[in-house]
Amino acid sequence: MNKYVPEKIKKLNEYIPIEEEYRVILNANESPFTPSEKILTEFSNAVKDIKYNRYPDPYTKDMIVKFSRIYNVDANNVVAGSGSDELISIIINSYLTKGDKVMCVFPDFSMYAFYSEITEAEIIKYHKPENYKIDFIELAQIINENKVKLVILSNPCNPTGVAYERETILNFVRNINCIAVIDEAYMDFCMRDCSILNDYKSFENLIILKTLSKMGYAGLRIGFAVGDRELISGIKKVKSPYNVNTVSQVFVSIALENFDEMKNNIEIIVKNREVLYNKLCEYANGYSVIKPDANFVSIIFDDEIKAKNIFETLAGKGIIIRYFKPNMFRITCGTADEIAEFLEEFKKIL
Repeated sequence: MNKYVPEKIKKLNEYIPIEEEYRVILNANESPFTPSEKILTEFSNAVKDIKYNRYPDPYTKDMIVKFSRIYNVDANNVVAGSGSDELISIIINSYLTKGDKVMCVFPDFSMYAFYSEITEAEIIKYHKPENYKIDFIELAQIINENKVKLVILSNPCNPTGVAYERETILNFVRNINCIAVIDEAYMDFCMRDCSILNDYKSFENLIILKTLSKMGYAGLRIGFAVGDRELISGIKKVKSPYNVNTVSQVFVSIALENFDEMKNNIEIIVKNREVLYNKLCEYANGYSVIKPDANFVSIIFDDEIKAKNIFETLAGKGIIIRYFKPNMFRITCGTADEIAEFLEEFKKIL
């Protein structure tokens, strides 16, 4: 045992992405669509003009301006990162110190607790009930009673896919005495008015996270944080000066200029999601289906052994989905063909 590795690192549960090759990949909530030939041609043309010998724009100005126009936010209230993961890490490390209390709900995106553990913050855990619906009045009370310094949660939620109503989230932020980080990574797939992105100016304690990773650009690793200007300025001070590489900045700027393509792909994914959801409801045998607002559908099994066996059998057939032990599946909405193949094999196994 290496004595130079600190205890906080030794006790971490490492996030281990699946590396095996699968024919049908429905486990990571990525978009099944690559950029069109039009966009790829623009990427190709831009490559020769990139100044590879110079550092990137430290403020990612062009990219942020285009993002701000699309989502109707002030560019001065936005900061970009290498994926939302980097921003989550920076926010937690910026606004928490060792021993500070952070509220994480379970289940949710595992990296919230992961980065909090690295910071050596004290994690106050709120476990969702059996219906997986957060009681935000109760959550706010726990936060205030425990003098929590920061709360972070996703809306729509990962891994359930449930989106909470806009007013529910706004009232929650109003009623807590700490920083609220609301991760809207999946909000573009929600067909209801649940986003609080354009309410950021009304709160001193609010940061909203956005990402392009679910809309076809996971490989470029770009995320955005929007919020109170002083909070965002704090993130800008702490982040690496050149945290987003030039290639990603140029390509994302082109992608944002072609945002209609992303919107069209979102519409297709939402249609595919409805097919997947309806068929899973139709087949329901020993499991319940959660009505989704994200780009995936989650199901919960009554029998843990059955869930494990189905997951392993699907993997053996070259189909990978996300398995949350002991009894939850999260199935990403792939192409119509991928969904059809998954459903056919899933029905056979059932």
